[in-house]
Parts: sequence; structure tokens; C-alpha cells
Amino acid sequence: MAEDDRTDRRGFLSEVGRKLVTCGVGLGVAQGTMACRSRAQASDVRPARGRTMEEQRMSTRARLFTAGTALVLATAVFAPVFGQGDRDTWLQQIASPDANVRQAAWLDAARYGAPAIPPLGKLMAGEDKGVARAARLAMEVIVANAGAPGGGGKRLDVSRALCDLVKTKQPATVRAIQIRMLALVGGDEVVPTLSGLLADQDVGDDARQALQRIPGQAATDALLAALDRATPEKKPGFINALAHRGATGIVLKLVQLASDANQDVRLAALAAGGRLGDPRGIPVVTAALEAPDAADRAAAADALLDLADARLTAGGKDVARRMFERVLRSNVRTGKRVAALTGIWRVDDPASLRAVLQSLGDRNPVFHTMAMALIDRFAGQDVVQVMKDVAQTASPAARAGLMLGLASRDDGTVAGTLREGLADPSDEVKAAAATGLGVIGDQDAAPALLRLAEAGNDPAKPAALNSYVKLLAARLAQSKDAGLLPLYNHALEIAAGAAERNLALAGLAAFGAPSSLKLVEPLTVEDPTREAALRAYVAIGRTLAAQGKADQAKTVFQNAIARGAPRDLAGEAAAHLRALGVQIDLAKESGFISNWWLVGAFPNPNQGGFDTVYPPEKEADPARPVPFEGKALAWKAIHTDDVQGIVDLERQFDIRNDVVAYACAVISVAQGRDVTLKIGSDDAVKVWVNSQEVHANNAYRPLTVDEDRAGAHLKAGDNTILMKITQGGGQWSYCLRIVGEDGKPLQFEQRAAR
Repeated sequence: MAEDDRTDRRGFLSEVGRKLVTCGVGLGVAQGTMACRSRAQASDVRPARGRTMEEQRMSTRARLFTAGTALVLATAVFAPVFGQGDRDTWLQQIASPDANVRQAAWLDAARYGAPAIPPLGKLMAGEDKGVARAARLAMEVIVANAGAPGGGGKRLDVSRALCDLVKTKQPATVRAIQIRMLALVGGDEVVPTLSGLLADQDVGDDARQALQRIPGQAATDALLAALDRATPEKKPGFINALAHRGATGIVLKLVQLASDANQDVRLAALAAGGRLGDPRGIPVVTAALEAPDAADRAAAADALLDLADARLTAGGKDVARRMFERVLRSNVRTGKRVAALTGIWRVDDPASLRAVLQSLGDRNPVFHTMAMALIDRFAGQDVVQVMKDVAQTASPAARAGLMLGLASRDDGTVAGTLREGLADPSDEVKAAAATGLGVIGDQDAAPALLRLAEAGNDPAKPAALNSYVKLLAARLAQSKDAGLLPLYNHALEIAAGAAERNLALAGLAAFGAPSSLKLVEPLTVEDPTREAALRAYVAIGRTLAAQGKADQAKTVFQNAIARGAPRDLAGEAAAHLRALGVQIDLAKESGFISNWWLVGAFPNPNQGGFDTVYPPEKEADPARPVPFEGKALAWKAIHTDDVQGIVDLERQFDIRNDVVAYACAVISVAQGRDVTLKIGSDDAVKVWVNSQEVHANNAYRPLTVDEDRAGAHLKAGDNTILMKITQGGGQWSYCLRIVGEDGKPLQFEQRAAR
């Protein structure tokens, strides 16, 4: 059984209760069984934070014990006990091959008591699974009945019978079940038996978990003794068991184990120290926050948070605050530091302000937002001044966080502090200050930001350029000042990242100046900047056309189309070309196939049509009807005028949900060559070239032009391309274009669809 098994008596009893409900007993039997026992026998398991989890659970069970179930239970408890002959007859019924007979027998098990335990144990170990299950259920009924209120001496008799049984030779799985029953009904009398089983390789863990759930000092003492003897591999299990019992007497032992050479032991000891909530564990847990291993630090942080919660509940507000602050300052994951902030919020003491301010180096937005909210709460109207003061002496990470915090709370006085941050020795602080200056829009900082963008290091350089270009954009929004153009050109020249390049390209698109052409054109073929560059590129083409430089403008517009400009931009480029006297089939120029034959629709139940081989896959000939389910489906010739060759299948078929369609095209090339097919589809798609499958993507998605790519070989002359497009629901469309090995659109002839 796993070490972290947290199943308690309630889980076992609930299982019995579910089985008993068929005979009218229900959950009340199982839950009431332990309610009275826990009040008398759980004296050693009350931690400093109040009632143990065990006591709380027992209280819940007691509330659930109703008068109706008590009446049924009383009937079972005081029923007459039958003799050996009756018991033998009943056991024969438990072993019956008839499941109905077995069920009636195990439901009646309560009256046979402890003497039935040994023979039931033998049946549980038998090969017949139905009989073994009936025997187990019968034993569970006897155990639940013996432990219920009013059971008298039956509990002791049953627990002793179980003790004798688990010592016999049986399959380990059967003994494990019986040990769990001991946890349900046993008291001090079963502790020696369970202690003797702790070293058993097969059921030792089950015995430990049973001891964990048995009330009384004897079980605690047995676990303590076993902890001292245990191997390092077994120690965590005993530590967890004792902590689960709330055995505060082990705190000093945990202090020792928190520095054990075995990491699993250390982690278990730290977790237990936090769970117990005993302040004697605070020093060692706090010290573990400085451990070199991240797992030790994480466990220590969790334990210290638990201890802080316990101190806060007990009224130790100052102690809790210091522990929360200690976790906040530690080198642990953001989630634990967020928990520390939450604790500080609960303490609500302005004395934590400096600790929160100095924690702002964490870039996680959740952490930063919470920290800034706490700063506002503690500092009030003086928050900006307090942040400025702390920034003078804080760590570089905290200063960086403070720079961003100041920018988000600009009161008209923070620009100077942020400009000073541009000269900070830490590149992290420089980057934060540069970002903050962009946030507040400080135009006076533009020269300093440009210098840092030209000569700085990562991460300061891109942050400075980003803010610099944002300042240029703010000026451009006010006035299209020609003096901004060289500044944008220079920004594009020194930009190293796509984000900064895209910002600069957006500004250049506003000017459309031919002087930017050499800078912009190379970026029209790079994915991170392609769209922004193409927009600036087409803007330059507009200027060239307006200046009467028709040939240059035509080249720009044609290149924009060939390089995959977005639909709106491609349409604009085509319109400019027509105005310049160039008649253009935009889709063909871009390598898209526009002429198709369609056939369908075929079924696509539960998206299974993707892998179903329909007749077009066996022979794709638009001149021949497709036989399907006693019908001859004719191919439908279509031509799409879409600039990107998109075919809207919803407009072509009456059935539009959970279907499959096929599209066929015939293209011709002068000589054989390798090509790339660029495919878009809504939804899944397969592609064949000359009956050879070249692509399959069983994806349910909206159409994105050129989303998929597939290599293929075209032979000289005619080539047949077949596409299969599935449909679940919603939109349904596809497109395909062909490019050569150089990435340029392939020029080919299409057979007209008639």
C-alpha cells in the first residue's frame, strides 16, 4: 500500500455502509460504530491547534448516526447467537455457488460473531472469487456490528479473533484486508499483534497504517518505538503516521530528523513539524529554508507556513508575521511566496511593509499584483515615497520590481527615479527602469533610452529600444513629423528582437517612405516580422505609385502577393496592380489552385470518416461518377475567385455536419520537380498526389492559410491532386497552394473545371 495512503476509518466504514444499505442498515452503522469509542480512547491525539482530524471525523459520524439506523443496529446486536450447527449451515451458504444465497448469508452475518472469523478467513483465501468476496463482506458486517454502540464484549472478541487470524499463513492481499478491519474495531489489545507485523515485508505498511488509526497511547508508543528501529526507507511512513495522529510528543525527535542524511526522512520530518503546529519546531524549520537543495527549501516553506497558520490561530500575531515574512524572503517557488503574502494580508500589520517591498523581484504577475496591493494597503497615500526610499537600499531584484511598481503608480514625481535607474549597475534594474519610462511616456528620457538601446546588454537593451519606439509612436500619434522617419529607420536597424522590429515597422508603415525600402524588404520573408514588414512594404509601394515610379511599385506589389500577404493586403496590392495596368489572377500568382471538382458528402460519424476509405480514394477521376450506397455521385466542377484559393464547402453541399468531402484538381508542369504543398483546412485533411498519400492531419480546427506543409513530387505533364476534408460542425473550407524548392509560388497550368 502506498506510503501516502490517507484513508481513515471513515473510508473503510463507508464501504461497509454502502454494502449494508441493501438490508436497511446504511451508513449509520458504520459511522456510529466508532463515534462512541473515539470519545473515550483518543486522549493522546490532541495537537496544539485543537481537536485532531480523527476526533473531528468521529464527531461527524456521531451526528450522522440516526435513530432509525440505531434501531436496526440494536436488533442485530441483541439477536440470539446460534450454535455450531447453525453456524456450519450458514458457512455452507456463504460458500454456495448461488450468488443470491451468498448475499442473503453475508447480510445475516452479524449474529454469528467472533467464532465465525476463522472459517471466514479460510474462505477469503480460497480460489473462488465469489465465495471469497462473500466471506469478506460477512466479516466486515461482523466487524462493523461488534464496534457499534451497544456491542458490549463483542468488540474485544472480534478484535482478538482477527489478531489470531492475521498471524496465520494467508495470501498477503487477504491479510491486508483483515488488518484494515483491525484498524476499524481494535483498541489497545491489538497493538502487540500489529507491532509484530511491522517488519513483515508483505503487510508491514498495512500494519503501520492500522496503528495510525487506532486510538490510544499504546498505538502511539508502538509507532514511536518502530520509528527508532526503522530503516531510512521506512522512517517517512512512521513520521507521517505519528503526525497524522497529532502526537506532539515527537516534536523534539522531528527536530533531529530534520537534519537526517536521508532526504526523504528530512522532508517527512519537516512536513510533520508543520502539521503538528508545535512552536518548538520553528527554529529547525526556519533553518531549513537556507538548505542548498530546492526540495528541502520547499518542504521547509510549507512547514513554516503551517506553523505560522497555527500561531496566528492561537493569537501569536507577531510570531506568525515574522514567519510569513521569512518565507517571503526565501528562495522558493512563487506559489509558496504567494501563500506567504496571503498570510501577511491576514495578519494585516504595516510592520510587514519593508519585507513586501523587498520581495518585488518576482516577475510572476499574480505575485506582483498581490504585493503591490499590500504595499498600497500598508503605505496608503505615501506609497510612492516609501517605494523610492526602499529602492535606495533594496536588492537588485527588488529594485527592479520597485521600478515597475513606481511606473504603475506614477504621480508625476517618479520619472527622475526611473531615469536614475537607467544608470544602475544591474542590467535587470536598467531593464525595469527602461520599461517603466515607456509606461509613463517620458519623452525626455528618449535620448537616454536610445543610448542604452545602442550600447546596453540584455535584458536592458531590448527593453530600452521597446520603450524608445513606444515614445516615437506617441509622438507620431500627435503629428506625422518627418523628423521621426530617420529615428524609426535607425530603430529598425538596431532592433535585435521581433517585438522591437514590429514596433518600428508599424511606424514606418505610417510614412511609407521609399528610403526605408532596403530595410523593410528583407523582413517580408521572415515569419516573426513578415506581416508587419509587408504592411510597411505595401505602404512604400503606394508612395512609389504616387510618385510615378510605376515599375518599382509593380515589383513591390507583386512581391507582396507572392510572399503571402494577408488577405486584405493582398487584395489591396492586386487593386493597385490593376490600376497600373497589370491584369492579375491573384490566386494563380500566389500558387493557389482555383479549379476543383468536388464529390460528397460521405458520413463522418464520431469523426471516424478520416480513416474510412471511401471510393474516391481508390480512384479519383472527375469524369466518372462515384458509386456509393447504391447511388452514383457526380463530381461537381467549381472555380473559386478567392484571392487565396479558399473553397467554402458549406456553400457546395446540403449536408454540412459530420460529413466528408473530396476535392480533385489536375495541374500540369513542363518538367518533373519536387515541390511543397501549403495546405489550410477546416477540419481534418488528407492529400494525395498521383495516388500517393503525401499528407494527413486529423485536426479539428478553423482554416488557416498555409498552416500545414507537405513535400511532394510532380511529374512532367498532368498531375492529379486529391484532397479529403472532414467536417464536424461549423465552418467547412480548405485551400492549397504549391511552391517550389526556392519557396516561390510555382507557376503551373490548371485544367479548367467544367
